[in-house]
Formats: sequence, structure tokens, C-alpha cells
Amino acid sequence: MADEAVRFEWAADVSAAPTTRGDLERAGADLDPQDKAFRPPAGQELDYGEASFEALTVIAGTMGLVYLAQHLLTFVKDLRSDGIIVDARTHPIGIRPHRALNRGDMLVVTDAGSELCQRGKGPDLAALISAVKPG
Repeated sequence: MADEAVRFEWAADVSAAPTTRGDLERAGADLDPQDKAFRPPAGQELDYGEASFEALTVIAGTMGLVYLAQHLLTFVKDLRSDGIIVDARTHPIGIRPHRALNRGDMLVVTDAGSELCQRGKGPDLAALISAVKPG
């Protein structure tokens, strides 16, 4: 009985069938040359409905990974980047990084005083340069 082959049917999703077939062949299984369509046992047809959410799962998983990667990248950049100081009192206007400022924050210094512009709040860089540009 030890030399006797064991026969079984392996049911796999349509999308996973080629990979499963390859894995079984590499493991030494003797497979039928053709894949067969899976027929659920009588009374269990509703348990084996269409794989209608398989694509949705892949799309949602991919979107989740992209979201996570973007936020991890932002976190790492925040750790490694500085804000900038724009000194409009000098000619040419001086721009330099400063570790005390968060990434995306900008401190604009003019003869009239200074203004801290935080990322996503207040005027953008083009508006500030226009405001401090002589003439």
C-alpha cells in the first residue's frame, strides 16, 4: 500500500489555478493534462458563488498600500527635512534651511517684521515673494 498513488481533486480559484498547478508539478505531483471546471457538491452550490469580490479586494489592498507608503514617506521626510527662512532684508533675498522649523514651514523676515507661514495655511511662496519684491 505504500507504493500506491493517492488521487485527489484540488479545487483552486481561477486566478490561482496556474500558480497552484505549477507548485504541485514542482513538488512532483502527477497531474491530469487539463484543468477541470469545479462542480460543487449537490446542495452546496450557493456556498461556491462567483468570486465577485476578488478584484475588489485586490484594488482595495493596493489602494491601502499606496496610502500607507505615502504616509510613511511623509513621516520620513518630516524627520529628515527642515523648514526655511526667507530673509527679504538682503539683496539678493536669502533663503536657507533651519532645523527649528518643520518641513514645509517658512519664516519670512522683512524690514517690517517676520511672518511664519505653515504648510497648507497662509499665503504661498509666490505671493510672499511678490509682497517683498522691491519696486
